[in-house]
Amino acid sequence: MPTNRTYKRREELRKGLFQVLGREIGDTEVLRYCLAFMNSSYAHKESVTGRRPTPKGSYQISEEYFKDIPVSLPSTREEGEEILSSVKKLVRGTVGGQKALLEARLSELVTNLLSQK
Repeated sequence: MPTNRTYKRREELRKGLFQVLGREIGDTEVLRYCLAFMNSSYAHKESVTGRRPTPKGSYQISEEYFKDIPVSLPSTREEGEEILSSVKKLVRGTVGGQKALLEARLSELVTNLLSQK
C-alpha cells in the first residue's frame, strides 16, 4: 500500500514513466512497475546476500531492504509497456508455460535495465 512517506519517490517515478511512455500513469501502474524490480532476480540475490535466514529458512524483508533495490526507468516506450503488461498478466494469475515465459522475459528486461546503471 502506498504511503505518504513514499509519495515523493512515487511521483518522481510516475513523471519519469510519463515522459518515456507518453501517457498518464496511475498509482496501480506505478506499483506494478516497482513490483517488476522487487520480484527480480537482482532483488532476490540482495535479499539473501549477507543475511542469515530465519530458523524456517526464509529471509526477513523490511522497508530498509526495499530501499536498496533500484527501480530504473525503461529505455523505450515499448520496453516500459512490456514490463507493465507482463506484470499485469502475472498478477492476474497466468499459469503453466505462459507464466514461465513471462517471468523469464520480465527478468531479462529488468536485468538489462539494471545493468545499464
